[in-house]
Amino acid sequence: MAVFTGQGGNVTFAAGYVTNVKSFEVNVPVDIHDSTVFNPAVTWKSKTGGLKEGSGSYVCYLDTAVAIELPGVTGVATFLESGARTVTGTILISNVALGVDVGGGLSEVTFSFEFTGEVAFN
Repeated sequence: MAVFTGQGGNVTFAAGYVTNVKSFEVNVPVDIHDSTVFNPAVTWKSKTGGLKEGSGSYVCYLDTAVAIELPGVTGVATFLESGARTVTGTILISNVALGVDVGGGLSEVTFSFEFTGEVAFN
């Protein structure tokens, strides 16, 4: 079994690479609908998949090289993990959260986003 590590991951957003990426997460849930019909012999519910959607976040260490994309900005993003698998789609930044630690810890910025359409896994 081959496993993947986060040693080679990166994020591209719009026209360039996002710098100082610490981590990213992509979620793609599907709506689940109950399709059970009336039948005295039915003892289990039936389920049917519906529409999919995607969302996620990426975290960067903050410095002067990190462009802070504001909420409402859209762009094509590609998320690459060390095994060369990618997740690609157009994203809309929905939230930006800055975190600064007292005592010299590294400052971080977290970008939350929603995919605006199809998400491609390669």
